[in-house]
Amino acid sequence: MIYTGDFTKIDMHIHTCYTYGSSISLKNIEDFLKKNIDFGLAITDINTVEGALILERKYPNRIIVGSQIITKQGAITGLFLKENIPSGRSLNWTIDAILVQDGLVYIPHPTDKVRKTRLSPGNLSMALKRCDIIEIFNSRTIHDDDNKSAIKLLTSNTLPACGSDAHTKQELGQTYIKVPLGVKLNSSGFFDALAESELICKKAFTIALMKTRLYTTYKKLTNK
Repeated sequence: MIYTGDFTKIDMHIHTCYTYGSSISLKNIEDFLKKNIDFGLAITDINTVEGALILERKYPNRIIVGSQIITKQGAITGLFLKENIPSGRSLNWTIDAILVQDGLVYIPHPTDKVRKTRLSPGNLSMALKRCDIIEIFNSRTIHDDDNKSAIKLLTSNTLPACGSDAHTKQELGQTYIKVPLGVKLNSSGFFDALAESELICKKAFTIALMKTRLYTTYKKLTNK
């Protein structure tokens, strides 16, 4: 069965507690979906789809299963995944693995100088030739110029997206895309809808970034 989305808004970049440093529980996600019936969410945990698959089983028409995969060259995101893709492989191998699952290749925060996992200019150039979507606004990108630089990467074969990059429940849905109701929840249907989307962008509050740092420190100190 191919599901259609029961939403007109979707946050394209969400990290749950399956990502180290995120304090968003799966219950937080469920509570958000119950309170915001016009929203869908792309769950893009680091190197895993486990949390996303659990949520998709409960909300098959409102969850996109994704993962932000850390390759040897940096981070790349796959959307509409069916199973985990191993981390630590080459960027090209990882893109192949996303495409084998009929997924969409999504470059997160491509020009954010603060991110340790950003792709180098050479690897970014290669990824741009094979990707479908470029994140031109990330709520957690500190420097406005870095988001503006991402817009310049768009080509005739790629589409823009934005995401909250949420690590705390308060960030959920702060940045999102508006799409037509009834989007087909597969890679081709979603890509077509993305071409008609509107981007709604809002920077994360500094307190959200501080909460993540404190939460990460707490986990390290308690070995949790």
